[in-house]
Amino acid sequence: MRVVACLSVLLLHSTTFYNMEQGLTENSVMIHYVRILLCYATPTFIMLSVIILSAKYKDQLPGSFWPSRIQFILLPFVFWAFIDAVVIELQYRHGLLWRSFWNNVIYGEFVGWFVLVIFQLYLLFWMMVKWKWPSFVVLPICIIIYFLQHRLFGTPYPFFQENHMYEKLYGTGWYIYFAMAYFIGSNYEKIQPLLIKYRIFTLLFTALSALYIWYGYKFGMVEIHSR
Repeated sequence: MRVVACLSVLLLHSTTFYNMEQGLTENSVMIHYVRILLCYATPTFIMLSVIILSAKYKDQLPGSFWPSRIQFILLPFVFWAFIDAVVIELQYRHGLLWRSFWNNVIYGEFVGWFVLVIFQLYLLFWMMVKWKWPSFVVLPICIIIYFLQHRLFGTPYPFFQENHMYEKLYGTGWYIYFAMAYFIGSNYEKIQPLLIKYRIFTLLFTALSALYIWYGYKFGMVEIHSR
């Protein structure tokens, strides 16, 4: 499933560049709708990662928890952040290679930005397991923080308006996905049989979600973002 989510992210960004090159075509409406559907990929990848962690490491973390994630996730992120900066520099020749690289790594100004989010969620998971934080306390707080952040960034205050583009990078903006994924992973043995037994409802709700997005698209909800 995580592979499918990653491929969906790749397809989403590929169609972005396609639209930039081709402009409006006869298929633009359908392509844009499909691109909105593909936005499921980032939260799905994040949720699957947390589900696997919470199902596998309920009471204790392995010593390789951070080293393996630094080696296989963070270092490739830094590498591709540099490659992206090089490509931009070769294309536009602004003489800002190292600034672009810095912005990619720190501010997530390229397509790999979600790695910054998932490391914040890894940190939250690590603290919950390491210090035995009770999930029945932490998860409701996560949901409250999530809605509070979105409310704050919708206010007209200059700070929130000026930094709105960076809202997606704050792990707090993804806490509701973390909370749901942690709950599912922690109770996976109980939830899995129910999902199998009532899988028809999963398919039904998926179809209804696609239909809801289509009607929203028809009424002007055309913004493409992962949340």
